[in-house]
Parts: sequence; C-alpha cells; structure tokens
Amino acid sequence: YGPETLLLDEPFSSLDAQTRIVMQAELLRLWQRQKRTVLFVTHDLDEAIALSDRVIVLTPRPCRIKLELAIRIPRPRDVVEIRQLEEYQTTYQTLWAALSPEVKTGGAVVP
Repeated sequence: YGPETLLLDEPFSSLDAQTRIVMQAELLRLWQRQKRTVLFVTHDLDEAIALSDRVIVLTPRPCRIKLELAIRIPRPRDVVEIRQLEEYQTTYQTLWAALSPEVKTGGAVVP
C-alpha cells in the first residue's frame, strides 16, 4: 500500500527530544526518496520549519487561516543544523509573531 498523501497529527509529540530529532530526520529522508504529499499537524515551530515547504497558521475557533508562509530553506535539510541559518531565524520570528497573540491570551480572542 503506497498512499499518495500521508496525514500526520503530531506523530512525534510524545517522544523525547533526541528521538524526536531522529524521527524528523527519518521523515525527511523518506520524503526525499518517495516525494509523497504530507499534511503534518504540529504545535512545534522548530518542527514545522524543519519539515515543511509551507506552514499554515490557524486562528482559534472559528478556525481560519491566519498566515500561510512558504519555507525557503533548501532541501535536503538537517533538522539541527538549519537552526543556525538566518532564513530559519527570520521564519521562526514571522511564525511566532502570528501565533503569539493567541498564545499570550490562552487562545481567547481579545478585541
């Protein structure tokens, strides 16, 4: 069975930090070989940037797209080494700016 699309909802969230990095690298390796479409849900900005070509930030209920951002870090990627890149830092700051209002209010919408 070889699905064209993989749907992954926080598959690495219960792993320790070191195992998470190993599994992220393995997912990147598999993607590089198979080129499947992957819809990956995560609350981890590092993970989103390392694994994605595009990140979509959603609002609290009612759910809407708040930001869609293309990740411009070339592949192949090393999930640890990319954190040193200027593009990574800029991307992280952009995503955090979009998320931080909801994080600071616990997801409540503040007028």
